[in-house]
Amino acid sequence: MLHRGRQERTKDMGWLLLCVAFLVQGAVQCRSTVRRDTNLDPEINMNISEIIRFWGYPAEEHEVITEDGYILSVNRIPHGVKTKLSDDPRPVVFLQHGLLAAGSNWVTNLPNGSLGFILADAGYDVWIGNSRGNTWSRKHVKLSPLEDAFWKFSYDEMAQKDLPAVINHITKTTGQEQIYYVGHSQGTTIAFIAFSTMPELASKIKMFFGLAPVATVAFTASPMTKLSVFPDFLIWDLFGKKDFLPQSALIKWFATKFCSHEPLSELCGNIFFVLCGFDEKNLNMSRTPVYTTHCPAGTSVQNMIHWSQSKTSALITQSRALKLLAPSPSAHPDTSCGIEPRATVALNSPSAGHSGAPPLNPQPRPFDLLPPFTPHNCSLCSEDCLLIFHTLIMGQAQDTPYRNMAVQEAVHRGKLMAYDYGKAGNMVHYNQSTPPLYYVQDMKVPTALWSGSHDTLADPKDVAVLLTQVPNLVYHKNIPHWEHLDFIWGLDAPQEMYNEIVNLMNQHL
Repeated sequence: MLHRGRQERTKDMGWLLLCVAFLVQGAVQCRSTVRRDTNLDPEINMNISEIIRFWGYPAEEHEVITEDGYILSVNRIPHGVKTKLSDDPRPVVFLQHGLLAAGSNWVTNLPNGSLGFILADAGYDVWIGNSRGNTWSRKHVKLSPLEDAFWKFSYDEMAQKDLPAVINHITKTTGQEQIYYVGHSQGTTIAFIAFSTMPELASKIKMFFGLAPVATVAFTASPMTKLSVFPDFLIWDLFGKKDFLPQSALIKWFATKFCSHEPLSELCGNIFFVLCGFDEKNLNMSRTPVYTTHCPAGTSVQNMIHWSQSKTSALITQSRALKLLAPSPSAHPDTSCGIEPRATVALNSPSAGHSGAPPLNPQPRPFDLLPPFTPHNCSLCSEDCLLIFHTLIMGQAQDTPYRNMAVQEAVHRGKLMAYDYGKAGNMVHYNQSTPPLYYVQDMKVPTALWSGSHDTLADPKDVAVLLTQVPNLVYHKNIPHWEHLDFIWGLDAPQEMYNEIVNLMNQHL
């Protein structure tokens, strides 16, 4: 037995060494492979400014230093191809990418399908941000990316440090008092935080355009949040304490070697875009090598842990809320949904009961508010109805006794929260044992939002809750067939959304 176990371990080690050998060989061959293949899109090996100039647009590069020493790369398209820079100031737009992404997302489609180019041609002065830790913002005045200390940040710092530094630099450079802000995915998250906690910064935003907005991830099905099943210490052990999914020579080698071949482009898309979902019918799959050599662009492991904390707290929310909605254990026990007892409510009748039993309390309850807003035979065992119940509690029953119960046990955990350092760490960072909450309701900036029914990261149910919290919502559109990447690369994005963005900006000059 001992001998056989040693043989199996030796065999496993052999396979491991073989895999490592292939990976090393691929990484070594990367540069020569890319140089030999003349059929590849040239943007594969370009930085953001080079891509912009490649299509005939003027480009500038700026470096912005944050108050904690990070050096951020910011790109600028001062005007369009057919227009020249004039003495008259142009309205300014700032584009902020999402999680694991980079500013190149806004210019990696053809010019007629890239929001950065479309806005420049529409007469806007376009600025493009890069969050700390991505491919183009990996510098610091003192720290090196090789040090763990460089990577001690999450989207908290992106909101509280990066955005103020970049927005202030833009307004100072252009002389404009206000700018338009366009964010995708995490780019909306940091905006919700920054504009709700820093009124002075918010006053510099003329209008906020949120694409695939994310404030909470209670219902997301994206694999990106599956880290929530692991405790923080295990994530540190698995991925280290530095960067997560950075762009690398190996990724570039794989993308150029395989993704450039049409039969494999869909497979490559499935590999690289599985984290957030995509629709190959609505993407230019011939551009897959360009997409994948610029994205993923990396972030910190701590940032990924912050997102996993958001998902974990949301799961706790659902469990606690369901227990709150359930009747007492002694009356009409029901174990069909896995929680004893759990509320199973038929919502197609004026009177709601538990598990088919007669109503335990004849007095009106929030359940009675649900039928007009829910499908036939909706059950509170489902996330959809729990979400609607939560929304009604917060939006329609502010002064009822249910408010304190819901807020304390469910809503707080479902809101946007700062990074959780643990009880002791939270006392050091926040002077309280739990991380503070961010309240989207405190954001007064005029806001327009676009969402997608098939988006697994900015889930429609999370967006439904968000819509009740944005106090100055001037426009919202849900696009039924869209997934998460359609907002930046969708073939029909100009018709479905980009033209609307330009029109709204023109209406609010």
